[in-house]
Amino acid sequence: ALEGAIGVLDIEDVMDSLRQTLALENYNQKFLFGGSHGGFIAALLSGKYPDEWAGCILRNPVIDLCAMGIVSDIH
Repeated sequence: ALEGAIGVLDIEDVMDSLRQTLALENYNQKFLFGGSHGGFIAALLSGKYPDEWAGCILRNPVIDLCAMGIVSDIH
């Protein structure tokens, strides 16, 4: 289902999971952390829902494929 919908369906799944979690427990501050594809998801979440998060840490996020082609062994 993600083919052609990356950055849409996965982001909505994460937000749905967060909303379900918050229905059980209230958290005053929420932080994002992700590496690689998780960094891609965290970057999209922080940009799409900036008021939701107290902070965001991105570790090796997949957000610039052109730059990655020069330094990465994953093509």
